[in-house]
Amino acid sequence: MKLADLAIAIYASESAMLRTLKAIQVSDREVDLKAQLAYAMGEEAAGDVHQGSTSLLSNLLKGEERAKVLGNIAGLLSSYQWEDTFERNRAIVM
Repeated sequence: MKLADLAIAIYASESAMLRTLKAIQVSDREVDLKAQLAYAMGEEAAGDVHQGSTSLLSNLLKGEERAKVLGNIAGLLSSYQWEDTFERNRAIVM
């Protein structure tokens, strides 16, 4: 994953979340599906960003700095709790 791909994944996730918030504010009848889709997209993007940023920074940094930065990224992304992935994805498909 390249730097531009990281930016696209982050932008797309933010856009999905903002569109879902807008759907909630206007009482969209499909808000539950939109929320599930945004959550699933955020989960996938977080994994992609973690993998891509780890790969990119592993090649750019060395030694103690590399370990510290990669630890910070892992700590930041591990704070998100992605629960009920299978059930949510099954509900989206139905």
